[in-house]
Amino acid sequence: MKITDVKTVLLTGPCTNDPFLSESRKRRSAAFIEIYTDSDIMGIGETYAGYFFPEVVPEIVNFFSPILIGQNPDDINQFFYGKPLLNEQLGGE
Repeated sequence: MKITDVKTVLLTGPCTNDPFLSESRKRRSAAFIEIYTDSDIMGIGETYAGYFFPEVVPEIVNFFSPILIGQNPDDINQFFYGKPLLNEQLGGE
């Protein structure tokens, strides 16, 4: 199985009943990442950055998409530790 595509879904809506939001922040945002595979399996994850900085999430996803596409999504260690995969792409040794 290989990753074939990575997409961003941004959601923003009104929020008037959240006591933790200031008067100036009447909207709430969320960002989800969809990862598609060649086996017609799709994974969905949420990023914490989407709550505070939703506009930067697509840029982050666009940066990492070429690194992720073609990789095996079951190889968790490769993504978590990122040894050769990320170091190579980010200019590390």
